[in-house]
Amino acid sequence: MWCGVPMICYPFSFDQVTNRKLVVDDWKCGISLCDGTSVDRKEFAEKIKSFMSAAASESFRQEADKVKTTLHHALEADGSSERNFDQFIKDLKDKIHSTTTIVLNNS
Repeated sequence: MWCGVPMICYPFSFDQVTNRKLVVDDWKCGISLCDGTSVDRKEFAEKIKSFMSAAASESFRQEADKVKTTLHHALEADGSSERNFDQFIKDLKDKIHSTTTIVLNNS
C-alpha cells in the first residue's frame, strides 16, 4: 500500500484475512480471489481479467493512491502516527503515575 499499488488478495492464514478485508472491503483497492475456499482455474482467470479491465483497474489505482497518500501523511512530522504515539506515551505515563500514587497512598 505504501507504493499505491492495487492488490490481489488470497488469504489463507493468520492476519491475511483481516488484511484482505481492509484492502477489498474498506479501502476498495484490490480484489479477493477467494474467501477461505479454493478457487478453480476458470474463476481465477475471470477475477484477474476483471481486475485488469480498464474501468476496474483505474478505480483500484485511484483508491490505492488515496491509501498511499494517507499513509505518507501519517508519517510526516506531526502526522497522525506521531500524534497517536505521543498520546500513547502520555496515557502510559499518566497510568503509571496514577498507579504509583495509589500504591503510595495505600502504604
